Amino acid sequence: MPNTDQTQANHLAKHIKSIIEANKVHVEDVAHALSITVSMGLLSISNFAAQYTESLTNQLNDLFESVDKALYQAKNAGRNQIVEINR
Repeated sequence: MPNTDQTQANHLAKHIKSIIEANKVHVEDVAHALSITVSMGLLSISNFAAQYTESLTNQLNDLFESVDKALYQAKNAGRNQIVEINR
């Protein structure tokens, strides 16, 4: 999210997570409502232009790999987690 600092991004991620977990899904022929949770990897970049001198493809691959690692750390930490990394 452009023009969003790490604190703002974290606040938004927590807000989204709380909205998702507050909703219950009702399924036909299931006695109880189901809870939904979300795990997130959150990548904050302090100075994007200064960090990357490679091709755009390499930059994007690097970013996706970084946030993917954060996502899997969140999943491995348990349900409903947010793992932040800052670059």
